[in-house]
Amino acid sequence: MGELKLVWDIYSSLANLTVEGERLTWTYSHSTSPVSHARASFVSDDELLVEICVKQPCSPGQPVGIKEPLKRQK
Repeated sequence: MGELKLVWDIYSSLANLTVEGERLTWTYSHSTSPVSHARASFVSDDELLVEICVKQPCSPGQPVGIKEPLKRQK
């Protein structure tokens, strides 16, 4: 399997970005849903886990719709 690369980049204002320790949370709007909820947290020095929780804010009991690990490119 080849190396994963960013092929889709969405620009969206993150006016409601919240930082709690090493976790970022935000909401954004796009054409298929009025509002989506997301969070990102560091797994290690070289890896960030981005989770999209879609219709409800991300929380420990809330199922995550999409999990995408992002590794630092060297």
